[in-house]
Amino acid sequence: MIKDFKIIIIEKKDFGIYKKDIINIHDENAIANGGTLVPTVHIDDADNILIAKLGKNIVGYLSLSTLDKKEIDLGVASYDIKLNWESNYYIKQLAVSKKMQNKGAGSALLDFLKEYARNNSIKTLYLWTASSNTKAQHFYDKNKFEKHGDWIGIPKDMPGKTHYYLYSFDL
Repeated sequence: MIKDFKIIIIEKKDFGIYKKDIINIHDENAIANGGTLVPTVHIDDADNILIAKLGKNIVGYLSLSTLDKKEIDLGVASYDIKLNWESNYYIKQLAVSKKMQNKGAGSALLDFLKEYARNNSIKTLYLWTASSNTKAQHFYDKNKFEKHGDWIGIPKDMPGKTHYYLYSFDL
């Protein structure tokens, strides 16, 4: 486990500076996992992006926005949970370069986000993940996120009809 990751918050006006590195990390993971190459949705629609750096290299990122009720209205109807619409963050995507996976970069991003959210009066973190993505499910379970059921649908930022899980973390 590497402990020397530096997490930096990137504001929307500065996304272009880091976009190429973020797309490269996304594409590397998508190709390896047989996924689709659609990172611009997760970058361009984000409010902020957290990046994990090791030395001068960007080794991971997390795109973040305030949860938009319109984005997941259809899916929420099938869950027996009450979403906190007023004080939340929605993790649009988290990805770590293949060579840095299982070395703590993803957890460092989440730990930083949890502290940042607490300091900004955020009460809950939310995210979607495909039910077929067992690696991501294990990661979010390990990081104490709560899994809410199985939903078939098409969230705005996840192409294709498939099964998804909604995850939450109360701060």
